[in-house]
Amino acid sequence: MEARRRVYRPHIDSENSLCSKIEQNTSDEHCLQEMLKDVHMLDAAIATDKCIVSLDDRARDLFAAASNGIGELRNVVWVNPIEERVMEPIEWLLNGAEAEAVYSLQNFK
Repeated sequence: MEARRRVYRPHIDSENSLCSKIEQNTSDEHCLQEMLKDVHMLDAAIATDKCIVSLDDRARDLFAAASNGIGELRNVVWVNPIEERVMEPIEWLLNGAEAEAVYSLQNFK
């Protein structure tokens, strides 16, 4: 995929990384460690289309809770493709995965 130039690597400003904001807004050490291992997904989503497709509801819930204090997280769309509330996830993806507010992290609190 790399050789065929099918991998897009967005520039992510390391000075404005979410890591420090997450550390400041998360008091539980266990939750903090869980979030820091997945923060790269949020950095990439914010730098691109603001969408994440993942089965990890636990991570989604942690980031949704953190979105109270971290504004950048509020409009990130997180879709679990096997959840009932996403009736046709493949069709949604094929149609451009429009960032619908119902799937944003601010609505999972």
